[in-house]
Amino acid sequence: MTYKTILVHVDSGKRSAVRIDVAIRLARQFDAHLVALHALMPFEAPGYVIAEMSPTIIEAQRLAAANEVERTKVEFMRQASAAGLRDVEWRGATYGPAEGITLHTRYADLATMAQAVRERGSTIIEEQPPVVSEAIARSEREFTRQASAAGLNSMEWRSGTDDPVDAMALHSRYADLVVIGQADSSDASQAPLDLPERLVLAAGRPILMLPSAGSFATIGKRVLVAWNPSREAARAVTDAIPLLQQADTVHIVAVNPKAGDYGAVPGADIGLYLARHGVRVEVNADHGAEIDVGNELLSRAADLDVDLIVMGGYGHSRLRELMLGGATRTILESMTVPVLMSH
Repeated sequence: MTYKTILVHVDSGKRSAVRIDVAIRLARQFDAHLVALHALMPFEAPGYVIAEMSPTIIEAQRLAAANEVERTKVEFMRQASAAGLRDVEWRGATYGPAEGITLHTRYADLATMAQAVRERGSTIIEEQPPVVSEAIARSEREFTRQASAAGLNSMEWRSGTDDPVDAMALHSRYADLVVIGQADSSDASQAPLDLPERLVLAAGRPILMLPSAGSFATIGKRVLVAWNPSREAARAVTDAIPLLQQADTVHIVAVNPKAGDYGAVPGADIGLYLARHGVRVEVNADHGAEIDVGNELLSRAADLDVDLIVMGGYGHSRLRELMLGGATRTILESMTVPVLMSH
């Protein structure tokens, strides 16, 4: 088991270069293919702004959309006629493409569309708003510069105008490890502040989060595993095995373990499991911790001078509102070292 594809979230923020640097080092460490993704939601003017726009601007936008629809209609009819097809019908709409396609597929047996593909080095889609195109282009240049300077050969750039969380969750399906940053309201990255928590719950892959401050000379040499016998913790431990196998020391910490849930010695079972994978482990149980689990883990991480925390990400979505576990939220908000989290 190893990491062969690593996905890194890239944006226009000041910490993006740090994430790229860490992802490059991990790609070299595991001889992995590195994928960078910059997804940026285009700005949509609120209704009150549109209401203040001049009739001239609104009419110009309407005409541009109508002209584009007419151009594609002419090309469609030309190709259909050249093929001798008689039973054809054209439908055009000037609202969102996704909404239009979704509506009309209700009345079709098969829908045909193109895959969205952007080859490395190709031009950005012209229909993207200029500000979005420029931001993505800057990110691509920076990623390419860093990757080339590091001598990385197996790399790939992806971009799109989509919700960053949705895009990252989709592309995470085809990666072994995902590298993102901690939410930071002071960073002009335009990434949603809830990206980490939403992605942890949605990705189905281990998420390596980097704190919003500091540099990371090493990641995974001295590791703290926050252990309890839950599905999420078990998933995180298994997802982290490639890193744990290369660690100098792995501390398994169980905070206030309940009798009967952990076996005779809390943490011993998962320690033996990891030892069979060649991981050097130490097991510790913190009984009677006077602070909450999240802050206790951060305190232990400082005491042990670790450079990585591995833990389960706890939470669920209820009526589109994310409900996170207390320790998960504390770590997401106050992390001081990189955290590998799995849900």
